[in-house]
Amino acid sequence: MKPNEAKQKYIELLAEAENASGRKEAVKLIHKADKVRMKLGEGDKVE
Repeated sequence: MKPNEAKQKYIELLAEAENASGRKEAVKLIHKADKVRMKLGEGDKVE
């Protein structure tokens, strides 16, 4: 997944979580968004 695609996916997931009907659904979407966010940050690591 390219950085721009990941960023867009992250934004979409957060928007879905904000409009979620239930708490469990919102938490699931927030966790998915967090996984995408972590992938975005992996490119910044220098080893």
